[in-house]
Amino acid sequence: MENKYLWKTLVCSLLLSSLLMNEVGAGTSRGKEKRAVIEISSEEEKNEEAKALEKPRIDYTNTTEREKLYTQQELTEESKAAIAEFEAFVEEQKKHPYIKSNQTEVEYKRKKVNQLLMKLSGVPEEVALIEDITVDAENDNYKIPVRQYRANTKKPTKELILFVHGGGWTHGSFDTYDYFCKKLVRTTNRDVATLEQRLSPEHSCPIPLNDVMSVYIHYYSSKYRHIILCGDSSGASLIITLCIKAFERGIDRPHALILLYPVLSNDFESRSFKTFGNCVALSEKAIAKYVSNYAGRPYNSANAQSNKFVYPNLEENMNVYPKIMLISAGYDALLDGQLDFIEKLKKSEREDYVHILDEGAIHGYMTYGRYFDALITENCKKIRDFLDGKLR
Repeated sequence: MENKYLWKTLVCSLLLSSLLMNEVGAGTSRGKEKRAVIEISSEEEKNEEAKALEKPRIDYTNTTEREKLYTQQELTEESKAAIAEFEAFVEEQKKHPYIKSNQTEVEYKRKKVNQLLMKLSGVPEEVALIEDITVDAENDNYKIPVRQYRANTKKPTKELILFVHGGGWTHGSFDTYDYFCKKLVRTTNRDVATLEQRLSPEHSCPIPLNDVMSVYIHYYSSKYRHIILCGDSSGASLIITLCIKAFERGIDRPHALILLYPVLSNDFESRSFKTFGNCVALSEKAIAKYVSNYAGRPYNSANAQSNKFVYPNLEENMNVYPKIMLISAGYDALLDGQLDFIEKLKKSEREDYVHILDEGAIHGYMTYGRYFDALITENCKKIRDFLDGKLR
């Protein structure tokens, strides 16, 4: 009886062990299967990126394609949501206009606009290290604030992206562009530095440009192998004019320019001005005011109209620029100036440029991460691929 009981116990133990072994084996198999799925997914993502690089881009300087932008283009849902924020902001400012205080009206409006830009910004990603330094301005004793974002803590990357913020030469700060600078670091795997150049109308042309030049020279003499200049809107205009000034002074140009919807043209009667100039994100009226602030005189005065450091499209020598990536917002009053710039590059037989145009996107979208984060990430990857020589 006792032997029979022991035999049953042994059989049950063997059966249980067998079941456990099968389960473990199945678990191991499923683990391998999961890893394979992850690997395939990663490979598929790489393949998709490779296909995107090979995909032919539309030539928006083509007459037919350009006409479609004026007559058939529709705002994206993201643009509509951002525009609603701008419209609410305008209404709020009407209810709470500037009241004379210890702040000037310019300072008051700058603070309010910067608050709006912060609201539109995305959630910043983590980077390895952030350092704040100052750089001496070349022409006076001003200490230019500079913020450095490091991709890793061990050593600097081989290339540095020096980002110059926009805001109509009038607004913008470290905080309003923190999201975008960190996105650049994480996506391109390069160190990024940015500066708080002096703003207009308190400091008109060429003071903001001189500040950018001072910081560029500082990094050009540093440990970085290449300096890449990147800027949005008026910041993009500043880095274009920096190249013009560097050429005139005999200073080496940067390794590359990344231009996000720059201010280029003095033609306020252009088709894009008339078609998109009523957009609250950047209206024709606002552009006139901002340019006047920077020029230190009316935007349409003879002095301003003939100044290539205000309107860079006046520069005829396209060889002053390094290789260029220009990213345009389709629904932007400034668009014609950018398409004219691409036309000039083509006519000068330059081939080292890339033009990306996001149809239905409003001016400023590359820093409005609250609504455009996916598109911003995609374009930052294109910036990375351009700098790596994969996107031409």
